[in-house]
Amino acid sequence: MNIRQIFLIIVLLLAMACNDNKTTSIKEETAIEKKIQIVAINGSPRKDGNTATLCKRFLEGAASASKDVEITLFNLYDLDFKGCTSCFACKLADSDCYGRCAMEDDLTPVLEKIATADGVAIGSPIYFGEITGELRSFLERLLFPYVTYEASRRTLAPKRFPTVCFYTMNVTEEGAKKNGYFEYFDKLEKLIERVFSKPERICAYNTYQFTDYQKYKADAFDEKDKRKHKETQFPIDCQKAFDAGKKMAKSLIIKSMLNKHSLILASMDGKIITYDDNGIKPLFNHLKNSNFQKFDVYDKITGKASALILIYGGAKQLYTNVLSKEAIPVLEKYGVNYHADTIVDYIQNIKKDDKCPMEKAVANIDEPQKGFEILQQKFN
Repeated sequence: MNIRQIFLIIVLLLAMACNDNKTTSIKEETAIEKKIQIVAINGSPRKDGNTATLCKRFLEGAASASKDVEITLFNLYDLDFKGCTSCFACKLADSDCYGRCAMEDDLTPVLEKIATADGVAIGSPIYFGEITGELRSFLERLLFPYVTYEASRRTLAPKRFPTVCFYTMNVTEEGAKKNGYFEYFDKLEKLIERVFSKPERICAYNTYQFTDYQKYKADAFDEKDKRKHKETQFPIDCQKAFDAGKKMAKSLIIKSMLNKHSLILASMDGKIITYDDNGIKPLFNHLKNSNFQKFDVYDKITGKASALILIYGGAKQLYTNVLSKEAIPVLEKYGVNYHADTIVDYIQNIKKDDKCPMEKAVANIDEPQKGFEILQQKFN
């Protein structure tokens, strides 16, 4: 071996030592430690109707992602329960019921299941422009205990897991828009987002309501048009539900790998890049040769500094274990969809006795380019 060959080997080894990333795939990673729990709630009185079908297809998609995904479907109309009775037991100070619905009925085990779930889908037909009464009662019992009257307005939900909402309706998309359905959906989903996360929305319009239209007085509708829509569009809606379930499950599986890595980047073709260094170093390392535009980003801890770097690099989807409140405004301003298990006031330094110095450096910066430049100077 000559001197030139030795030199090249040394350069290669140094390059490998300086780069902490690894390209692999989900299958090449070790099995996850526990089952991923995904739940679907059918708020329709029909177990085989349009809404139930979307819920089932969603769960089928989730189950197709991995044998480590466990799925559960609840049909609310099978259960004997009431909506919130305003007992306020969930708001009692120094109580075992604080943050938990104290009512005991058929809904209790459903709420307990959701408390340990990793992702949830909620489906409802639209009656008189709103979700069904059963689903409304369910959401009262699910959401209100987690909403505090504390000054911080924090959520008491064990996880801020990903969510999906299915809406099925007799009206066309144009009819839904004309009658203000989307504004209603926005308001409802804002409540869900406050406790858990911003839901993905999937709507099925102009649904086929009867098995035989000849038996009903329903000449306001064109049965042939309804049937054609069911045959051509509803399979597409079902595929959207399947894909949403599969996407949710895959994202949760990858996110579970954050117990071994600090940063994970997942591309559309199934390849993932992992980094093990702490802080913002992995973000800068990745930006040396690429960006975040074609990746879903999984970051163990995301503060405002990380958020600005991600936005600068073109990130649009973020999953994180811990997210600072200071990061949220910039993520929302630049259209980055995010899911976080825990939201904290700010990111601490290594000693946990003060704020992270990188966070301090961009405390008053909201522009990604400027934030990146400031952080790059400190990082170097």
